[in-house]
Amino acid sequence: MPRPTRTPMQVAAVRTAILDETVAVIAREGVGAMSMRKIAKAMSMTATNLYNYFANRDELMLHAQARGYEMLEEDLNAVFLQDLPPAVKGRRMMEAYLRFGQNHPHYYDLMFGILSPRFADYVGTDLEEVAFSQKQVAQKVADIAELLISQAGSREGGISKEEARLLTVKIWSGLHGLVCLRHSRFLKGDEHLVSRILDDLMAPFAPAHNLSISQEESHEH
Repeated sequence: MPRPTRTPMQVAAVRTAILDETVAVIAREGVGAMSMRKIAKAMSMTATNLYNYFANRDELMLHAQARGYEMLEEDLNAVFLQDLPPAVKGRRMMEAYLRFGQNHPHYYDLMFGILSPRFADYVGTDLEEVAFSQKQVAQKVADIAELLISQAGSREGGISKEEARLLTVKIWSGLHGLVCLRHSRFLKGDEHLVSRILDDLMAPFAPAHNLSISQEESHEH
């Protein structure tokens, strides 16, 4: 008797489970050791069945990266949509970013690791379209930050698009450094120092009086 056809929701659930397992395998054995056969074995399915969901190893990696960016974008957007002063909202978005890095370290490493695949690696290949889609998802994270910084700057006399992007990169670099230092356990338990660094990252686009309000309101939650 033939197996019943899966519903779109069931297919999506299996794909998500495969992506989660892919990240777990990479975390245990490294990017170079990840293979379709290992993922299939971890999922208790045949390699042939796995290929029904993802065409090859590279496509699987790109989709896993995209899922990580979607999760991060969802966390940041949940804060961005709140009716809060820009300084408070910015502080909470930074904290949400750090929580994502702490709660999903394997996804974070896949998204930002040196050996992780990038769009440029697939230009001119069959996976260029998939890689471009992954790049667009990643860009949404930067777009949210740039929009918030632009809004904050407009209340203080205006800020150019170039300056908003510069501040986004500066702040993102600082947050990424904190996540990496936490992963290496260099900053384990040193939350006061992390809080001080977040204050410094907020300084370029948050006036001193708003920043103090941001700290108080943020620490209440």
